[in-house]
Amino acid sequence: MRFSELSGQEIDRIDRDIPVLLPIARTVPRGPALPVGIESKILEDIVSRVSGSPFLWLPTPPFAPSPTFAGPTGRLATKPTTFAAVVSDLLQGILAAGFRRILVLSVEENLSVQVRLTLEGVRAENPTSLLFSASLQSLGAADFNYIGHVATAIGLVSEFSPADLDLPLTPSLPEFIPLNHEISSTGAVLDPASFNREVGLQLRETSRQNLEKLLPQMTLPVTFQMPTDA
Repeated sequence: MRFSELSGQEIDRIDRDIPVLLPIARTVPRGPALPVGIESKILEDIVSRVSGSPFLWLPTPPFAPSPTFAGPTGRLATKPTTFAAVVSDLLQGILAAGFRRILVLSVEENLSVQVRLTLEGVRAENPTSLLFSASLQSLGAADFNYIGHVATAIGLVSEFSPADLDLPLTPSLPEFIPLNHEISSTGAVLDPASFNREVGLQLRETSRQNLEKLLPQMTLPVTFQMPTDA
């Protein structure tokens, strides 16, 4: 169920123990080949394929922390503190509405790691909440080329000859280096020639399957042992 497609009355009638999924994604330049909104597109593609037990799917905020806060055209980023405050506010609002089983899902694992400290702060104020953080990259057991492979699988970038693209690595693109530890045969960063459709299809399916397994686990009964005053 997509949150944005429901009326307020329909949301009021939803079982409060249903899993709630909050996708988060960066909007940043991804080298010469990929669109800046690729993370949102990957989340949309994989989450839309999940079947089985119902879950409430929240809209994806179009911004998140980036290695370079103020950078090239195409970047919509926040400072980590701003992002943490936004996610915290969103989670507090969902919990205040009576939901308590929430998964914050990113594409890359490094963004998921940033979320976990925020979740701990929210959980401290809501001790009966069940808050989870996961990434499609970790669910797919994938390396740093996850985004490129899946982008190729869903047709957002093509596999073609390295001769078709030649953008040398320059000092103006330092933030791309951690995203691709191997420079391609052209010297380009995130060269589409290094992405593989078959691998992408496998990663997309593995991510979907493991996300499909994770959501029902969030509904298992839990007994909370509340701290007692000394």
